[in-house]
Amino acid sequence: IPDAVLWDSIQAAIDREEPWQPSQEKCETDNVPKPNSELVDQIDRRIEQFEIQTLADVLKDPKPVEYIVDRVLVAGQNAVIGAPKKSMKTHISMDLAISIASGTPFLGEFEILRPGPVLFMTGEGGGGTIAKTLDAMMSAKECPHDIPVFISEKLPKLGKHVDRAALVKIVKGEIERIGKIDVLIIDPGYASATSGSNAHAGDLDSTGRALMDVSDEVIATTGVTLIFNWHAKKNLKPTKESLDLDDLQGAGIAEWVRQLILINRRGTYESNGWHNLNMKIGGSAGHASEHIVSLFEGKPGERKQWEVRFETPEEIERRKTEREDAVVEKKDMAARAAVTHLAETSAELGFTTSEARCAIKDDFKKKDSRQYLEATKMRSEEHTSELQSHLN
Repeated sequence: IPDAVLWDSIQAAIDREEPWQPSQEKCETDNVPKPNSELVDQIDRRIEQFEIQTLADVLKDPKPVEYIVDRVLVAGQNAVIGAPKKSMKTHISMDLAISIASGTPFLGEFEILRPGPVLFMTGEGGGGTIAKTLDAMMSAKECPHDIPVFISEKLPKLGKHVDRAALVKIVKGEIERIGKIDVLIIDPGYASATSGSNAHAGDLDSTGRALMDVSDEVIATTGVTLIFNWHAKKNLKPTKESLDLDDLQGAGIAEWVRQLILINRRGTYESNGWHNLNMKIGGSAGHASEHIVSLFEGKPGERKQWEVRFETPEEIERRKTEREDAVVEKKDMAARAAVTHLAETSAELGFTTSEARCAIKDDFKKKDSRQYLEATKMRSEEHTSELQSHLN
């Protein structure tokens, strides 16, 4: 457009003095709902819940770190007891519950600094077995049966808001006969944390949201110290090395917890009642330690017992060697006794006493006695069978 024509058009518009009129077309912001007073109140309450402080206030009045169990468990921080399947995590969490409720040392080693009521919720079943195990532990700790430990054999579905709300009422002490709960143990945690939600155990995003719901609605509103028993990944072999958080099964739990007790077997269980374990303890408060723990629950089929030993690697190897030497010595003594008996009755078997006794010299070995047995061509099947049974 030529400049002269454009200028004439502008001047004509000014001469007409047409007033400006707002557009009659609807603006997109016209469809935004106006906040009502109830929503405004909700927003204001939520802002208060953030508890925003200045840096100066935080440095001036830092929140104290309060231990429930010395060097093991800090109050108000979510925790995990993690282990491969059948590695005594339920037993160890039971000992923890009894220790906190009674004020007796955890595993006989760690002092209880703040005793209090404990709720133990388990989905592992076997109520009779649980009762026998708890009774054995209380006998070992010399605890009365009226300590404030509460048991539920039903797991909450923490993926559901109604279950979280119910748990809040229980922990706050709004249920008759129970009172306020200081420590909540859920066993197994992985079966409860996301149950009732759309979260998938392997999905970090969905599991993380589910765990944050637990933090916001249960932990933050009650101050309870929540402990999840959690399975480690499958196919982990016994090892003398301790577990790490990355060995736990599923996504999200390693990022969520603030303190941990990780357990794994040092060797294959020998069905003698003793469980030899590695135990790693740690937390964001700064406590960290590793231990070798041997737990005795009684031999299979016998009365439940509870004994705990903290040992060094040297002590573990010494006890293992002593057990192996005792087995070898028992077999040697039986074999020597059998050959001695044969030597004493050599006349009946048709060979000389010196020939029989050559099998029980100082360097006696099982294979030597078998060769001797075959070489002498003994006529007595009864004595031959006796010797073979002892050697086996």
